[in-house]
Amino acid sequence: MRTRLHWLPNALSLFRLALVPAFVAVAVRLGATTSAGLDPARLRGIAIGLLLLSGATDVVDGHLARRWRVTTRFGAIADALADKATQIFGLVALTAVGAPAFPSLPLWLLGSVLLRDLVLGSGWLVLPWLGRKVDVAHEFHGKVATVFVFLVLFGATLGTSRDVLFPVIVVAAVASLISAAGYTLRSVRAPRHPAT
Repeated sequence: MRTRLHWLPNALSLFRLALVPAFVAVAVRLGATTSAGLDPARLRGIAIGLLLLSGATDVVDGHLARRWRVTTRFGAIADALADKATQIFGLVALTAVGAPAFPSLPLWLLGSVLLRDLVLGSGWLVLPWLGRKVDVAHEFHGKVATVFVFLVLFGATLGTSRDVLFPVIVVAAVASLISAAGYTLRSVRAPRHPAT
């Protein structure tokens, strides 16, 4: 079903990408405010709101694109970039700021997420050079990793203690490593372009 709003899913993905620097800026400011002994409640509320808005637009843009049958390669790439940017820069900001504003997130969580996205980025660059097809479709393991990383971001932004958040951190890291292995396997099995 085509619609005059066929541009909306892609616009939502780009909007979600624009939320990333806003979240990072608020997180850094929240850290400074907390360290100065001031009340960070307003900034924490803003940061949580930005994350919820990001998550909501992630769900809505994909739903609309499928429902209106306006899925495009550009949309898939923009959606993936927004996901990766939110996860990576969000984790970097919260890990760098740390206590007392946020629970101390382990570097191995950030490393596992970076490894997964390094595998993905390398595949996008190397596969065409090898004459193989690049598939930007999401895999189930990638979706699971994304959900748990988002839960870590949300829990840490809420100020949840590390002890409570730790099981989610472990699952997010393991899911990211499994996802890295899964995308590596998909790259190895990627079909070659037919010779011309």
